[in-house]
This record gives sequence, C-alpha cells and structure tokens, in this order.
Amino acid sequence: MTNLLAIEQEFLGENINLSQATSLMTDINASEKTQFDKQVKLAQIMFEGFEWFKSADCKQAMEYQGIEMTTEDFYKRVFGYNKSFFYDMVKLGKYRVEQSNIVATYKRSCTNLEAQGEKVSRSVKGFLKFAKSVEDGETAEVESTSATLMTFSVKGDMFEDGKGASVRVTADGKLHLSGNATDKVPHGVMQSFIDASRNILNS
Repeated sequence: MTNLLAIEQEFLGENINLSQATSLMTDINASEKTQFDKQVKLAQIMFEGFEWFKSADCKQAMEYQGIEMTTEDFYKRVFGYNKSFFYDMVKLGKYRVEQSNIVATYKRSCTNLEAQGEKVSRSVKGFLKFAKSVEDGETAEVESTSATLMTFSVKGDMFEDGKGASVRVTADGKLHLSGNATDKVPHGVMQSFIDASRNILNS
C-alpha cells in the first residue's frame, strides 16, 4: 500500500479493507497450506474491492475527490500484483463469494491426497484449473507434485451421473484413481493400463 497517496489510501480504505489486505500479503510467505488459505481471504477482498472500484458510485466519488486511477493503477499500486495474477486472484475471490463449495472441495481434495502421502501444491492456478473442470462437468483432480507418467481418463458424458473418471500413475509408482474409476473404467482396460505402467517403471 506504500505506492498510494494519503488521499487515495483514505478514499480506498473506506470501501476496501486495506489493513487486512496488507497483513495478509505480508503473511502469505508462510507454509503452503496456510499460504493458500490466506490467499483465499485476500482474493475475496480483491474481488469485492475491484467490483466496487468498477462501479459508477466509485467513479463518481473519485471524480468528486479529484482522484484519477486506472485499472492498472488499482492492481499495481493497491495490491502490487501484475495483471495476470491480479485477475487470477479476482477469479478466486469470486469463487469464494459465489461458489465457496468449490473452494472447500479443492481444499478437501488436497488434504485427502496429503493423507495418502502425496505432495500437493496448493496454488491459485491449481485451484482455477480444478474449478474449471468442476464447472465443465469433467473429473476435477488436484495435481500431485509427483511427476505423472501415464493418464487414462473417460469424459463425464459417457456416464449417467455426468462425472468422468481417471487413472494416473506417478513416477513414485503409485496408482491414483478419481471419479469412482474402479467402477467406471472397464476391468480389462484398467488391467492393461496397470500392466503398461509397470513395464514403464521397470524398464
């Protein structure tokens, strides 16, 4: 927030929780799990703040106060982020406000993989990819940081419930099933996939 003039900070602070945003941005360098949780909270502030910034009321109030601020000024000077990451955070914030269940599902999926001994990267990009899969009716998977060797997936429109299924083998030799793959992927296909992955790992 140090790039803001006093009049700008006072004006924006009436509608955006700048002190909490500053605190969250400072704390975001903590552990990855905590970092993502704080990014989600900050993303909500950014989304709500940006919605207000774009409003006619804000434009009118800025004109009255003699404040000139472009969208680029807003994301660079208020939050200190580049355009790409700013808009990713705004998207995350919108999910937090309007579809918090998807955020909760993503975090729960990360926790489940971690409980299985997987290393998971909780990130804004990872969440947005996960959320897009959910909205497209595809199998939404949290990406493990273990390198994927092979993947077999079936689209959701092949099944009555509209949810896809996938089987994945990572470099550590583990088999990852999602979307109830055990029931949805034919046994012969599953066995062929497992045999092929073993051959790759043993080669």
